Amino acid sequence: MTNVVEHLVKIGHIQNMTDQQILSEIIDEYQGTCQFLSDSDINWLEEHGQLAAFDEVLFECEVCGWWYEIGEQGDTDQLICESCFDEQFDE
Repeated sequence: MTNVVEHLVKIGHIQNMTDQQILSEIIDEYQGTCQFLSDSDINWLEEHGQLAAFDEVLFECEVCGWWYEIGEQGDTDQLICESCFDEQFDE
């Protein structure tokens, strides 16, 4: 399921959740997937000042498009996962 915010609204949970809880739901939903970050999730992150907090935890690999924890970034300033980074430099 992507569109975490829309899902939380639909099931009636969002009004009872803190921003941190919603952020955690968004992070948990995208981590380890190659799903596009939905417009509603991006808008919520921006409107609630949580985009930087999201970026401190997850990044989307510029090569494979999967979402990884920030600690899984290759040894580079680019947003590339360790696997893709290793593949680029093993050639």
